[in-house]
Amino acid sequence: MTNGEPGTIKRLLITADVVLGGLFCLHRMFSDMDREVEKGNSSFLMFYYAV
Repeated sequence: MTNGEPGTIKRLLITADVVLGGLFCLHRMFSDMDREVEKGNSSFLMFYYAV
C-alpha cells in the first residue's frame, strides 16, 4: 500500500476515494452500454471497445 511513506488516515481516505470513484465510473459505463444496447444503438459500443 505504501511506497516507503508511513500510512496515515489521510492516505487511507484518499485511497478509498479513488477506488470508489473508479467503481462508480465502471457502474455508470456499463449502465450506459446496457441502455444503448436496449435502444439498438450498436455504434455507441465502438467507443468503449476502441478505448
